[in-house]
Amino acid sequence: MTTSSQATASEADVEAHPGRLNTATIVFMVAAAASPLSILAGVVPLGFLFGNGIGLPVMFAVAGAVFILFSVGLVAMAARVTQSGGFFALISQGAGRVAGVAASYVALVAYWSLIVGISAYLGYVIEVTVAGNFGVDIPWWAFAVLALLGAGALGFQRIDTSSKVLSVLLIAELLVVIALTIAVVVSGGGEGLSLQPFAPSEIFSGSPAIGLVFAAQAFIGFEATVIYRREARNPSRTIPRATYLAVILVGLFYVISSWMLVMAWGPTKALDVAAADPGSMLLTTADRYLGSFGQVAVEVLLITSLFAAVLSFHNVLNRYQLSMAQAGVLPSQLATVHGRTGSPRHAAAVQTVISVGLIIVFALLGLDPVVQVFAWLPSIAALSVLSLMAVVSVSVVLYFRRQPGDVSLWKRVVAPVLSLIALVGMIVFVLIYFPLLTGEFDASGNPFYGPISLVLVGIIVLAAAGGIARALVMRARRPEQYTALASTLHE
Repeated sequence: MTTSSQATASEADVEAHPGRLNTATIVFMVAAAASPLSILAGVVPLGFLFGNGIGLPVMFAVAGAVFILFSVGLVAMAARVTQSGGFFALISQGAGRVAGVAASYVALVAYWSLIVGISAYLGYVIEVTVAGNFGVDIPWWAFAVLALLGAGALGFQRIDTSSKVLSVLLIAELLVVIALTIAVVVSGGGEGLSLQPFAPSEIFSGSPAIGLVFAAQAFIGFEATVIYRREARNPSRTIPRATYLAVILVGLFYVISSWMLVMAWGPTKALDVAAADPGSMLLTTADRYLGSFGQVAVEVLLITSLFAAVLSFHNVLNRYQLSMAQAGVLPSQLATVHGRTGSPRHAAAVQTVISVGLIIVFALLGLDPVVQVFAWLPSIAALSVLSLMAVVSVSVVLYFRRQPGDVSLWKRVVAPVLSLIALVGMIVFVLIYFPLLTGEFDASGNPFYGPISLVLVGIIVLAAAGGIARALVMRARRPEQYTALASTLHE
């Protein structure tokens, strides 16, 4: 018998109030995880400089096309594998239980890296904003801890509480970017409006591969649509719609907004503006076209954008822990949900405590919140998630090879294979240029694998190895639980 505040995993379907999330709310939640304003402020200017220059907008379209291909197989298999658990459940059913457990451990590393890395950057942005406007010097880690505690508090509530907060924050971000885009278009921009960024000469200038790496990072988080299956309204229709809409809308946003940044200064001057101070390019653009009020609005919304990303990934990681605990690969205590709100409260508490602890450790080590914590940890996440997506593509083919049913050849073979080829290419690019993301260069200025890059990539390998070891131990000591591994994930 459960108490009034808790329910076991087996009672979750009765007491967790499933069916609260519709297509729009799931899209808002995963789009908020992409943190569009912070990507536009930080990643896009760096993509201009290190990638293919003003041809970067096309790379967002290319990355979006790859993720659409991936989504074809993803949603087809998710419609048949009705357990919640995201990549954990899909890979377990397709590539096997050992691969599924290994993937679940890698997913934990990925989303934890995002939460802590983004929190550190958020703490820095608030620190600078408070110091600049009020003259008060408060360390970045204090604000990062407050953000994590705030996300943890919301994580204890019903999932639709978080979705409402994320929707409001995302709408505010979109409105300010739309206003800036309209101002640039109406004024004619710095050198007149044109489609020059879409010209082949610009697309293939500089380093398109690096541009694609930066563009791919902007989509990380859309794959989390399947993790909300238990709480989705009519999941067989809601999840596919939300997945496709999330990719399409995020892709369109970045194509248009990055083109807007080029037009704001002109094709011949945009790179110079980005090179002068990539971190302030968006703020300078807002000040130029919307005035000081617009710049302040962007500063405030950049903070809310980062918090929205922390909250969104907090919810995703909670549900990964819940599903893994239900399957027996994490402690069973994490499989409990709140009887009234349906939230995985124990998972939220554990995640919050560990995340706060990591921030404090990084602060004690004297790590820079931006150049080190924010640059390093999301790099781990990008490589991890792309690798998981590649394994999911393989899982789709293997799963439908055993039981094709009435699923078309396009959905069960062609699209997954094409996405696998593209994802492997992306992974190779990320591995080649990973030291660029960590800031390690040789004497000639070329990226090289120093100790930081080796350690960060090694964390992913160790996580996968730990998952494999966990699965093998389960198979040897608890064969019945191992055999039922995938089926123990509750819808």
